Amino acid sequence: MEEMVSLKKGSKIIKRTKANYEANTQHWKNRGFSVVNDKAPEKKIVEKAKNVVKLKPKKKKGKK
Repeated sequence: MEEMVSLKKGSKIIKRTKANYEANTQHWKNRGFSVVNDKAPEKKIVEKAKNVVKLKPKKKKGKK
């Protein structure tokens, strides 16, 4: 079985054979696809601020 390569454009990910990708590298770049790393993306840790002012909900206006 041939090795597969994942290509990404926006949120769309497609898989093609490595031989197909290498033969048409310029074609894929012109179309906006790039190679996806097989590594899982690192999760960003966001610290929460201690002194956050909570906003009041907006008052609903009645119908005329």
